[in-house]
Amino acid sequence: RDLVEPLHLMDGEVVESRGAAYASLVLGMLAFIICWNLHFAETWMYFTREIRTFLSSYNLAIATIIVTALSYIPGADQASNGHGGIERVHVKAPWDWQPTDQSRSWITNPLDGIGAKGIFGALFPAFMLYLLFFIDHNISSILTQSPKYNLKKPSAYHWDFFCLGVTIVPCAILGLPPGSGLIPQAPLHTRALATRKHVEINGVKREITTYVEEQRYSALFQAALMFVALSLTVVIKMIPKACLFGVFLYLGVGAMHGNKIWHH
Repeated sequence: RDLVEPLHLMDGEVVESRGAAYASLVLGMLAFIICWNLHFAETWMYFTREIRTFLSSYNLAIATIIVTALSYIPGADQASNGHGGIERVHVKAPWDWQPTDQSRSWITNPLDGIGAKGIFGALFPAFMLYLLFFIDHNISSILTQSPKYNLKKPSAYHWDFFCLGVTIVPCAILGLPPGSGLIPQAPLHTRALATRKHVEINGVKREITTYVEEQRYSALFQAALMFVALSLTVVIKMIPKACLFGVFLYLGVGAMHGNKIWHH
């Protein structure tokens, strides 16, 4: 939707130039195509096994780098006298490691300015948010610890959800949005740690997981890199939004690939 919406005439609105919108659509679809093709790099006959595994595991980063570089080709940005052009990620760069609202400190009082009516009024949306977290995180856990991965260590559904709940407290004190279990990233993380082979079953080539490197270091480093990203806002703001939309499209389509219901 976000890729094609700028091309519409909304409520009779006249758009003088749609060049940037079409350029964004092309970049978004290009990001999706690169991600999707590299997803199956391990089935290629070219390159060594290590290179194919690298291309398959880091397809998102590779697509983002390529599409961002292409968006800076002269004429591709579709900007006119420094105005308009392809919409890019909005971040404050460089970030000075201070809250966006300069009127408050890092530590906040979650109940400041909220009376009894506000507390009881928040119960219903809080309950809806709880259901969202519960469903979202548990679906993510089920997909990540699916029997197809042949995991040796026992599952940890309840402990993972407990740890997620504990993180809500410091988020409230720091004025940060609460975290949640992310459906696309977790199964992709497990897949990146897996050794796979492709076999033909009933005339259809299937991907079979033979072994998964079960450890916690990669998830810890992944979380640590999020803090590193805070110091790279100058680089992040160069990424076109259309590239991210293309990546999200790949994550949605990729979630269906390998789904038994989808295959049936």
